Amino acid sequence: MADPSLDNLSIAQFGRWCKLGTYTKAHGQDGTVTLVSPAKILVSMLQCDDFQHMIACIEEMPNLTVSLGTNTVVSFRNWAKYQGDFSTARVRKFRQMKRSKRRGEEKRGEEKRGEGKDVGAEPGKPAAPIPPTLAAWLAETRHLQPLGNGRCAGLWQTLERAYDQYPWLFFEDEIRKADAWLEANPSRRPTPKGLGRFIRSWLERAVEMGRRHHAKGA
Repeated sequence: MADPSLDNLSIAQFGRWCKLGTYTKAHGQDGTVTLVSPAKILVSMLQCDDFQHMIACIEEMPNLTVSLGTNTVVSFRNWAKYQGDFSTARVRKFRQMKRSKRRGEEKRGEEKRGEGKDVGAEPGKPAAPIPPTLAAWLAETRHLQPLGNGRCAGLWQTLERAYDQYPWLFFEDEIRKADAWLEANPSRRPTPKGLGRFIRSWLERAVEMGRRHHAKGA
């Protein structure tokens, strides 16, 4: 997603912008969130000195409206563009592609064989091209574009077979979140060869978090 106003931000400010968007999606509604001083958790997330410093940083961010008062209200002016969740239909199409219905031991065996591999299909089995929808999602990222290479088709086939049983896991959302995390944590970015291992670990953590969330709501 090309946006000159974001491209001109410093790395630190872009990281804060990403984290604020994630926080707003979790704790706000329709792109608007109310911040109550001292908001220590968010202050720590945005790596600010205190509440006032955090508000000053937020006011410098593009495409935001900040209303000061007893409580501070922050609104994303382009929420649908940046954070709106319109992925359900696209995910459904993505999951309609040909997939194996095998489960149990065979699936676990495939995951085990995939450990330690960054990209590529299983030996002797040519991988189908990466679905255009998935390729488009990856092309919009800053750091995960190499995973859209045809050599990574085998990786995505394995991930799809492993994770299609979790209805709360949407690849588009997780790709976007993982890319924002990489942007905000430059010192922890993997090498291009390590991106496959990174996205596999990211999805494993997303599944585990989803399990805990659904267990609490059960």
